Amino acid sequence: MEDIKPFLRLISQDPVGSQNLDVDLRVFADWLDEDHPGTPVRWAHTPGWLCRAWWDLRTANPKLRDFGQQYQLIGPLVATEISSMLMAHHCPWLDHYGSTTIAGIPAFVSEPYCDILACLKECNLFRSCFKPEIVPAFQNYSEWGCGTRRIILFHAAAALTPSSMERAPAIVSAVG
Repeated sequence: MEDIKPFLRLISQDPVGSQNLDVDLRVFADWLDEDHPGTPVRWAHTPGWLCRAWWDLRTANPKLRDFGQQYQLIGPLVATEISSMLMAHHCPWLDHYGSTTIAGIPAFVSEPYCDILACLKECNLFRSCFKPEIVPAFQNYSEWGCGTRRIILFHAAAALTPSSMERAPAIVSAVG
């Protein structure tokens, strides 16, 4: 099993709305489908790191305060607010959502009925809203089943920290 962090780092550096981001997301989706198909999901669970990222986003952007009640960081309410924001931007709402771990990295997933273009649009929206806290991705197949795709939000602090394999050469060269 390969380390997915280099892929996530590449996606996090692509400009929002760029053709590079769309291509990198598609390539990463194909790779995830082969190496990490349908990881189990803790259904209807919104992880704390996503709640905090949503709170920070809402605090910084007054337009987003319309999507929910202030001072609410309760997971299901955060998911409802994020879903409302997505629908306002004509993206698939959060459907069959929850938390999972993919290649050792905590992630939040939504498995809506949508096509690849809708996935790309949603990933670009998440990227523009939540940068740098979250790295979005998608998979062509989901655990939920036929007709759904998996939108993935990786926790950037975990996803972009160099793995021990990536750090090893730097440590050796610093000592040597």
